[in-house]
Amino acid sequence: MVTIESDKQASSVSTASAKERRRSVRVGVNLPITLSAPGPDGDEQYRGRLLDLSDQALRCLLRVDPEQVTGRLEEGLSVVAAFTLGRRRFAVPGEIWWRQLSEESDQGVQRIVRFNSPFAESATLYREIRLELTRQQRLAQGR
Repeated sequence: MVTIESDKQASSVSTASAKERRRSVRVGVNLPITLSAPGPDGDEQYRGRLLDLSDQALRCLLRVDPEQVTGRLEEGLSVVAAFTLGRRRFAVPGEIWWRQLSEESDQGVQRIVRFNSPFAESATLYREIRLELTRQQRLAQGR
């Protein structure tokens, strides 16, 4: 799945905001991810799959029992998302923005993490997403 977000916003959105939306690129991926979050006994690590990624946020499926994270990984919680894209390793600070059980509760829980803005590697992440998008388009075209 490859999506370029280029929604033309209604006049209620500022020009700067509309330009930012057009610049955002989202790419579907299936990569390992680790979310680190503060817990009662120090940082806790949650492993799963990175499902899609933009330079502003990501969506992941964490392989945990939903009851295990009750009261944890809630909206607004600060986390660090660690993943590799291309040849680069990223550790991106953000916060849980949205949560949902997967269609099959035994698969885990989905979370959307919105990145803190700006973060140190935002330009590098944007370039890597564009490269991944190009790679996926070439594969789809058989090149």
